[in-house]
Amino acid sequence: MNDGCLESSRRVLISGYSGRAAAWSAVRAGLEPIVLDECQDLDLPPGSCPASGSTLADFPAEIPFLPTGGWENRLAELKRIAASRPLWSPSPAAMQQARNPMQLQQLLEQAGFNSLGIRTCEESWQPHGKTSVRQWIRKGKNSTGGMAVRRLISGDISSLDADEFDQQYVEGDLFSAQFFSTEDEHELLGITRLIAGCPELPDRPFAYVGNVSCSPAESAAVEPMVQQIGKLFGNAFSLRGPWGIDLCLADRQLFVLELNPRYTAAMEVIELAKGLSVLRRSNGKQNESSTKAGNIIGKETVYAPRSFQLPIAWNWSDVGARPYGPWEVPAFSDLARPGMRFEAGDPICTVWGEAASAEECRRELERRRRMLLSGLLD
Repeated sequence: MNDGCLESSRRVLISGYSGRAAAWSAVRAGLEPIVLDECQDLDLPPGSCPASGSTLADFPAEIPFLPTGGWENRLAELKRIAASRPLWSPSPAAMQQARNPMQLQQLLEQAGFNSLGIRTCEESWQPHGKTSVRQWIRKGKNSTGGMAVRRLISGDISSLDADEFDQQYVEGDLFSAQFFSTEDEHELLGITRLIAGCPELPDRPFAYVGNVSCSPAESAAVEPMVQQIGKLFGNAFSLRGPWGIDLCLADRQLFVLELNPRYTAAMEVIELAKGLSVLRRSNGKQNESSTKAGNIIGKETVYAPRSFQLPIAWNWSDVGARPYGPWEVPAFSDLARPGMRFEAGDPICTVWGEAASAEECRRELERRRRMLLSGLLD
């Protein structure tokens, strides 16, 4: 990522999952986002929607591109984009290295950190000195959001396809750590609790659901080691720009589950909880918020439990949604347009909570989730 590119352009092109979140991050950085998003959510920042059918090629080459979720699986296309315009993310080559599960876990072991066994269709590896791994999960190499992850039944040694791999299963508290890297520094922006799995997705127990910000005491328990791991990855993979890692704290031991080499959905939670702007890091701006940070803030995706259509006369204000500014915590976000059809398992929208404690925040998220589903489906 070119550290000077934020100064050379006030506009930024955004595409991928979490496009709405990234657009508001851009606004918090004083930038003008252009969101190439098929969903065209109702709560995108004003003026961020180009004409229907617009593509990256329709915009001047000097406007940088910020890829979000899913672009790590479109590396050939991203490489062509990077050849013609600035890229606000790790390079395609860095993404490819960072998404290699065996290389990532072996790097952790070599550096003295905990690591997880990995199996592919070509080879199997587990940390030295460990007993044989008995519990595994199977992942799709080109999936995102945990949607193609399933736990293997004990003793399952079914053959792997070339686009799958098995990873040693560990159970514990899930966290997500977000970084911003320059050539000289790999800054830990913050750590959130990671929420995976929900009642509406019984066959997708590892699906990404949301994030809840950590209290200072909670972050302090894992922050020193997370910072060391971030520096290790940042240097080894030559990471630049925003990126994150998902972790599991199991029996007081920290394990890295995966690395997401681009803007992540958790970043807006950290921005609102801490009053910082992710996309202004390279300009030395540490705090862009005029509001007091400190409360626990969380968000959860609400998934459709069955097929339905959003009524043509649907008004999101009926369930408490309201317009929000860059530094406000919304009640609801990612608002679909009236008349949109949903199949079982599709994301409907995102609910938010803000409270003095994580427990209260989770209760608020659950209350809003139930209220929304009741209003839509009852």
